[in-house]
Amino acid sequence: MRRIIKLVAGVVKNYHQEGLKVNQEPLIFRFFENVNNFYSLRVNPENIQNTLSIIEAQWRKFFPNNPYDFFFLEDYYNEQYKNELQFKKVLSLFSLVAIIIACLGLFGLSSYTTIRRTREIGIRKVMGSSALNCIMLLIKFFVVQVLIAVPIGLGTGYFIMSAWLKNFAYRVELGWWFFVIPVLLLVAIAVITVSSQIIKTANVNPANSLRHE
Repeated sequence: MRRIIKLVAGVVKNYHQEGLKVNQEPLIFRFFENVNNFYSLRVNPENIQNTLSIIEAQWRKFFPNNPYDFFFLEDYYNEQYKNELQFKKVLSLFSLVAIIIACLGLFGLSSYTTIRRTREIGIRKVMGSSALNCIMLLIKFFVVQVLIAVPIGLGTGYFIMSAWLKNFAYRVELGWWFFVIPVLLLVAIAVITVSSQIIKTANVNPANSLRHE
């Protein structure tokens, strides 16, 4: 009776042999003799071309009749995230277009609002208000308008991101900074967009603004 002895050569730590969308599963490495397969080599990326030349020379030496072909495992592994990378590019492009359109609309709204409130600003300055107070008054008005829209945007963003992250077995948690930082950036963009028009209107001589009204 022939006895088959199976030996365990070693045990490795758990690692992600697949993408982060899949849970870690049990994996067994087995050695088969006389089986055509891939050879996995760990190389130093600093001088990759020289390393590849040496590997090819050794392959030609020991396997002269077999074709030499190779690929980088990290490229093969990253193919799993190809859809996510494309989604990132498309989302970044549309986000940029949306920000530009929003800034144009906000600039137009600031121009219209400051023109309507030119007389009010002139009266405030005649009554002793400084240009800085008038500027802060108008900026506060636009910041409030932006903050009113923030809950809608944050709620929509949280819903979309939560649904997307459910596709991953291992995922990050949506911390508070994912929402606070965009709000601060949004307010900063809004202030920068309307500041030039507001400062120009606030520095107008009140005599000229009241005369035209």
